[in-house]
This record gives sequence, structure tokens and C-alpha cells, in this order.
Amino acid sequence: MVLHVRINFMSEIVTLHDVVKTYKKGDQPVKALKNVSLTIAEGESVAIMGPSGSGKSTLLQLLGSLDKPTSGDIQIDGKSPQKLSDAERSKFRKNTIGFVFQQFYLQPFLSALDNVALPMRLNGMKAKPARAAASELLENVGLAAKTKHAPSELSGGEMQRVAIARAMANNPKILLADEPTGNLDRKNADSIVELFQKLRVDGTTVIVVTHDEKVANAFQRVIHIENGSLQPANINTQETAPVLEEMQA
Repeated sequence: MVLHVRINFMSEIVTLHDVVKTYKKGDQPVKALKNVSLTIAEGESVAIMGPSGSGKSTLLQLLGSLDKPTSGDIQIDGKSPQKLSDAERSKFRKNTIGFVFQQFYLQPFLSALDNVALPMRLNGMKAKPARAAASELLENVGLAAKTKHAPSELSGGEMQRVAIARAMANNPKILLADEPTGNLDRKNADSIVELFQKLRVDGTTVIVVTHDEKVANAFQRVIHIENGSLQPANINTQETAPVLEEMQA
């Protein structure tokens, strides 16, 4: 049975139709994803959960245009990334999708400010406006007083905030996060979730892979994946209701 997971309160920014991803393990093909069909609305927050090896990381890679499906169709912000050249897909990712990782991946020799400014500089922005925009982004994540600090001078929660600010540097429509609270204590994890919720309210589509049920339940929708197949989605009505009210107003 092919499960279609769909929510209709906003325009769709992500659509997957009968997506299959197959890898080879030795001579044997292994289906990491099996006929996955999924839609995600613009401005929606979604948590993806599943045991190790369930396919959730593979799904996130496809959503981030880091890999191509073996078969099926993916539409992200009106484009089919699998049909783009490598250069076109790289440019599409840079302008459409922000990434947050469990390990932060900050440049240790750069300040928080310059870590956040780096994607804008790589995208062709001059140093002065890039640093000004980076300063504003760090202020938005509560780190206005830490702009000159190196990563080694920051706590785990602060480094993740810098990583989120960096992910938002080119104003992406979609933010993808892979276990963003995995290395954080409860207090810092909760603060990161609050930041994701703020980004969602501001219009960013936020998609997070997590093992943390408390983190997942803070999102509007929880999608479970097992053995490469989607399970019935859990809609968080408390989170979804304000969005429905906004659309009905």
C-alpha cells in the first residue's frame, strides 16, 4: 500500500510522488525509500521520526537536493531538482534551502559573525553588507553580545544558534535540520525548538529529523518512517490551529 501524507492549509512547497531510492549493498539492491508520496506546505513545521536505518536521513538528503531519487518525482519550490545539472542544483540549494546539523560544522578559526557571513560572501555579497546582515541574524537568535566569539568560546546551545543563523544567511524558504538538538541538554534543546517555531511563524518551512519525541511534538506534524515507508502522520492540532485561523481570517 502506498501512503500519501498531505495537509492542505497552505500552498505546497515540497511534493514527493512515488519516490524510490535504491542503494546497492554488495550485489544486492536495498530500497532505502519505498514509493514515498508526501506534501509539505509553505510555512509548515514538520518533524520526521524513525529508528536507525528507517530511511529518514535518506529522505532528508532528497528533500535537501543532496541526492537524486532512483525513481519517482520530487518538486521543491516549483522545481524538479533531479532534472537540474549539478551546477544548477548547487545554486538552487544555496538560494532555497538552509541546513542545520547535529555537529554544528562551524569554522573554528572564524568568529560567530564571520561564520554567519560566510555563505553570503560565497554567494557574491560584499564583506561590509554581509557582516551587517550576519550581525542582524545573530541578534535574531539572541547572540548580539557574542558576535566576536570563536566557536570554542561558545556553549553547545550557542554554537547551534550560530549554525541556525548561518543556515538562514541567504534567506532560504526551507530549513532542514538533522538531529539539531542531539548534542544539547534539555534547556538548550527547548530554546532551539522555540527558535524553529519563530522561524516558522516568520514564514520559513522547517523540517527536522529527530529521535527526541518532545522535540517532535512541538512541530505541527510528525511523520514516522519505518523500513523506508511512511506511516500515518500525527497532526498537532494545537500547533496547526493558529495557521488555520490565519488562513480563514
